[in-house]
Amino acid sequence: MSKVEMVRERFIMRIILLTLFLASCSQFKTTEVVEPMKAPEGSLKVAVVNYEITGNKSVDRVVRKIESFMIQAKNAGAKILLVPELVTLDLFPTNPPDNQVQSLIESVAGEHSTYETRLSAYAKKHEIMLVGASSFVKKGRKFVNRAYVIFPDGKIKYQDKNYPTPWEVEHNVKKTSQLTKFEFNDFKFVVLICHDAEFPKLSHKLSRIKPEVIFVPSQTDDDYGLERVKRTSQARAVEHMAYVVMTGTSSVAGAPWHTYQGQNFLMTPQNKYFAEPRNSGKKEVVSIFALDLEALKKARADKKQIYPARDEK
Repeated sequence: MSKVEMVRERFIMRIILLTLFLASCSQFKTTEVVEPMKAPEGSLKVAVVNYEITGNKSVDRVVRKIESFMIQAKNAGAKILLVPELVTLDLFPTNPPDNQVQSLIESVAGEHSTYETRLSAYAKKHEIMLVGASSFVKKGRKFVNRAYVIFPDGKIKYQDKNYPTPWEVEHNVKKTSQLTKFEFNDFKFVVLICHDAEFPKLSHKLSRIKPEVIFVPSQTDDDYGLERVKRTSQARAVEHMAYVVMTGTSSVAGAPWHTYQGQNFLMTPQNKYFAEPRNSGKKEVVSIFALDLEALKKARADKKQIYPARDEK
């Protein structure tokens, strides 16, 4: 090989290596981060992800994508990251035939131990709380839709979905009956997984828990579902004088199989103590919402304000 050929070969190899490096760096696009218009001093910052599902991903790619959101949230000063319901449907093929969906759910459920262990490690690494990011877990002969609450020290807790949708029931996902109260940094919160936000029985349970924050990780296929979950979540905010933080999944317009309609919302009790609620568009985005828990405390103590869960007693 001549000297000229050797130089040319080294040059080509460098180009290949540079291309591979740039490809690895761009595997997860930088998602737009939307900061709050005004964050009162001492507010709790919550990062909320509208996660785009494209399909054909591995568990490794899904959890590393969630890690990328953790990093963006931490850099924005957020203490909590809310991730939508059933982001592990990103493990499905892009357009699976209906007769394969049940076996795909079984396959996703089989990955739950690896999935939650990796999420726990990343939450601990970045010292951030993860809420949501639900997946299917096998319980006996059926499945549950399990949302995670992973603390900054890596400790894992969870909330299973109480009321599966008709699609979930069709695919062997069962009801549960437990609504768990969680505590973090001196405030109480609960997790209502999508459809759960629509049920009066769970709203009645909230009257006893008195959560300051209600997280609603959701996944809706159409605008009807999105509006139902959004409107009932807003009702929960008013009924229980609480912040409600909601998110969903998105997809490319006209995507095969399912086209997901999700948005990020911050909903408030609607009185003089709170600014107008915020929401995002229907695209993958990280929204940073500021929750003024001191204002919430003052509003709850003000007997002139509407607080239905208190006033019905």
